[in-house]
Amino acid sequence: MDLKSLPEHLIVIGAGYIGLELGQLFHDFGSRVTLIQRGELLLRSYDPEIGECISSILQSRGMDIVMGATFVNAEQSGTTRRLASESDRATTERRHRQPVPLLPPRLRSPCHI
Repeated sequence: MDLKSLPEHLIVIGAGYIGLELGQLFHDFGSRVTLIQRGELLLRSYDPEIGECISSILQSRGMDIVMGATFVNAEQSGTTRRLASESDRATTERRHRQPVPLLPPRLRSPCHI
């Protein structure tokens, strides 16, 4: 990763073991972290109990986890950045006034939006 400073907020798309590791690392350094997971479980290739346990631990430590959501897009209008994700329940939009690094799955370099 090529970050020059610690982001105030980092959004990680995908909550496999790499996404969880990076999310927790940045959270431990002091960033606010949001994990967006398409499925209903973290670490879906492991036993469901493991994903549920890790989800519970991370949420109790203050990480935001959005489950059952698909990242839709990110766009900027002036100084406002808009991130959208969809789920069966609703479309979620998050607006940010500061640049929010976005870590897509299988991509090791953050995209600033």
